Amino acid sequence: MKKITCYCEEIFDADIPDEVDLDKNPETITAIIDGKFMSITCPRCGKLLKPEYPFKLFSNSSGINLFFIPELDRSPYLLGKLEYSIGTPDRVVIGYRELVEKISIYKEKLDDRIIETIKYYLMKKAVETSNNEEADIDVYFHEKKSGTFIFHIEGLKLGEIAETKIKKDMYDKIAKDIDQKIKSDPFKAFLSPPYVSIKRIYIENE
Repeated sequence: MKKITCYCEEIFDADIPDEVDLDKNPETITAIIDGKFMSITCPRCGKLLKPEYPFKLFSNSSGINLFFIPELDRSPYLLGKLEYSIGTPDRVVIGYRELVEKISIYKEKLDDRIIETIKYYLMKKAVETSNNEEADIDVYFHEKKSGTFIFHIEGLKLGEIAETKIKKDMYDKIAKDIDQKIKSDPFKAFLSPPYVSIKRIYIENE
């Protein structure tokens, strides 16, 4: 149980797990993607709250071993100013948005290293297109549909989300040499586990 403080100043207990076994709770995958996981309704004012707490997500049958870190802890964690006793997870995700993306990747049985490499190329092109190296651009894997990989790009235009489709051919091409890419710059900076994310190279360069 966790203590939750609402905007209306109501303080109440909420059942938020420290770990989730997907083999026993497969419905958690849908809850995460739908944005319902860790969503709590205040018993006093009825406001929907979305607090973030660290937790472990795993599945022995599918090999998932993931640790979730709240978005507020992103910078201190990546800069080495905050440590968690997390054991040896295969992956770390930071913030709910990344959790949804990673679960979507797992659901499609894709290699997240390949997805992050594609995101790197898309972000590099987006920054060049914007003519602003300091542009606050984010790229997220959205879904796999009809043999294509759909990505959302935010930050090119205020309040707008661009959508781009990548053919499976590109995914397959990167897959052939992904083990070599992880040994060279700039890829090793964001493909090395447990935090496999292009956001690492932006945080570390600040």
